[in-house]
Amino acid sequence: MNVAAKVPVEIAKDHVEGVTIPLGTPVSLTGSLRVVGESQEKKSSVTGIRVQLSPMDGLAFNTPGANPREDGSFNIENLGPDKYRISAYNLPPGSWLQSVRTGDQEVLDTGLDLSGGSPASIQITLGRGTGQITGLVQAAEQKPAAGAMVALIAEPLQPERYDLNRVAWSD
Repeated sequence: MNVAAKVPVEIAKDHVEGVTIPLGTPVSLTGSLRVVGESQEKKSSVTGIRVQLSPMDGLAFNTPGANPREDGSFNIENLGPDKYRISAYNLPPGSWLQSVRTGDQEVLDTGLDLSGGSPASIQITLGRGTGQITGLVQAAEQKPAAGAMVALIAEPLQPERYDLNRVAWSD
């Protein structure tokens, strides 16, 4: 069982003794993932996608996750009672993380709070149809600059939402 817990500890000049780290009751999370905006004949497989949870506060030592089954359902067991950001990796080309909901509440930006136990389930929605930017990177004297990093950063900057930013290298 991989259950994590955390307790703030302030360390100054002296040794710290007697720290107790209470383990809460493990929480299980069930959910489903779906892709909207696709035709039935060009339906993307969701089995290669990774649903990942990371704590909203503190360091991420234990980042539990799951790969959805063919029908989009997934389970994540033995979660600590904490507040988590939900991310999705290995998305099909042209798709983006559109929504993460539990019941009628959107938790994509605010995080999923499991400190009170398991929610009913979560619904992750991926949108289709991303935009594309093309351009030319030029160095001095209007010469093409190969190997330059080009970054597209969301405004306002949201460091916890890595999925809103993109990096590419010029050729």
